[in-house]
Amino acid sequence: WLRRDLGPMAQKILRSPRASQRPYFNKEEVHRLLLEHEQQKSNHSNKIWALLCFELWHQIFIDKTLKPSDPLEAAAVP
Repeated sequence: WLRRDLGPMAQKILRSPRASQRPYFNKEEVHRLLLEHEQQKSNHSNKIWALLCFELWHQIFIDKTLKPSDPLEAAAVP
């Protein structure tokens, strides 16, 4: 599902300027995981799912820029 239905949304959120500027993870490594997963070189579903959940959690509870009821598309807006 991260290569099909949720793939574009996960890519957009995890590659967003907001997520890329966070100091917690190496931006290049996150992009490599996304690319390898998208190209079906490796299955990084668990890592991508964890990163996505963390980013959404951070936007809701730390940044307070997203509400749980907001559409997920709002999470990729800087």
